Amino acid sequence: MKIKLRGATVTDETRAEHNQQTRMPILIGFFVVMAVLLWLFTHVGTFFGIPSPEDVFGTFAEIVDYDFDSDGNVDSQLRVQSTDFWPDNDSGRAWLFGAICGAFLSGYFRPLRYKRPSYVFWFLAAFDLLYGWHLTTMFLTGHLFLYLLLHGPHRKNTELLSTAFGMLATLLTWVETTELKYLLLYMSAGGATSWAAFNYVLNPVLTSQHQAAKLIPAIAMHLPFLAIYGGIYYELASGVKWDKSLAVIIFMYQWARLITYHMDYRDGEVPKDLPLLHYLSVFLSPAVIPNYRYAPYLAQGYTYLESSFYNNDKNSIITGGLKLWSIAIFYLIFGEYIVDCFKHYMVSQWNVPVYKFISSMV
Repeated sequence: MKIKLRGATVTDETRAEHNQQTRMPILIGFFVVMAVLLWLFTHVGTFFGIPSPEDVFGTFAEIVDYDFDSDGNVDSQLRVQSTDFWPDNDSGRAWLFGAICGAFLSGYFRPLRYKRPSYVFWFLAAFDLLYGWHLTTMFLTGHLFLYLLLHGPHRKNTELLSTAFGMLATLLTWVETTELKYLLLYMSAGGATSWAAFNYVLNPVLTSQHQAAKLIPAIAMHLPFLAIYGGIYYELASGVKWDKSLAVIIFMYQWARLITYHMDYRDGEVPKDLPLLHYLSVFLSPAVIPNYRYAPYLAQGYTYLESSFYNNDKNSIITGGLKLWSIAIFYLIFGEYIVDCFKHYMVSQWNVPVYKFISSMV
């Protein structure tokens, strides 16, 4: 049974028309909203000598019993977690918002063929700034391995990519314990081994009619899920806690998206010779960084993204996003106050109890 998450097919000509107009009010609106977000959730206001949100809304916050962070910014669940490069989440969020701005400008002004690579670039830049090159390379290497299994046999640059995979995997394994001259030697050997394995062992199998041609990619797509079971078994058998890196954790949380992508691939919806950057754009964007735990399933699958990519005028798409952001900011600042006013009115005028949470009723 085919499972399709797609809308109407959008032609390249239609996408080009939707990408033509540039409107200055849209740009101004975007930067105004981003400036508000930076002021609410980062140290940018302090850097420019602007009063903090607590200084502006302090009295109002006392009315609604709202707490700010210790640094005077608005309390937020948007956390850039597990980074040792920055002292607090405010700094991490500042870099994340910067990457979002860069991705927006690249997506707004660049030609269509450069938009998807731009999103991948800004993800890698932000991830490197937040977590370092080691975790960034680890995450990228995992996706390169899956890409080689699915699309490598149908691409002309398989030799180069398979060699790069072997060199990167060797680098990640030995970089912390090996001198540079030996590391380069190991990387060369790893690249040659990977090149031989993919071109003379895996690729012939993957392009054959053998059952393994379907089984190997299917198992590979379940690696994040299987790794969880492996970690559980390791802890039970050894009694030692399995210490996972953040790159592995994010890769695990992308399991649902990988499965959906594989469904599209299996049903023939994904081009066999899909370029690497096009593949990576399905999984790597700045939005992945704060949402890897809470929304790994958003915009998943190739067909869904392909059918929604510039299916409307870009200014219309951005306007819709700005409206959502504006509603979210309004609710964040005034939502508690509105709820408290409603609660007070219902109790004082109608003697009807109102509960904010179901747990308060129990």
